[in-house]
Amino acid sequence: DFDIIGYNNPENKTTLKSITGESGWTPHSIHEYSFLNDKPYQYYTIVVKSVQSGAHVEFAEIEFK
Repeated sequence: DFDIIGYNNPENKTTLKSITGESGWTPHSIHEYSFLNDKPYQYYTIVVKSVQSGAHVEFAEIEFK
């Protein structure tokens, strides 16, 4: 499970999308998520809240359009 968060000021963060219950990810797989965002943010972060197995999470590429 993870959240996509946008912010300009670290004291005022906005959760743009919460992803829960994903399973079956494999190496080099592509996942797309859509969310509405009408504010320009200087920073984006991904907060991983839990993993199904293993001890690490790896993102190879992230693209915002």
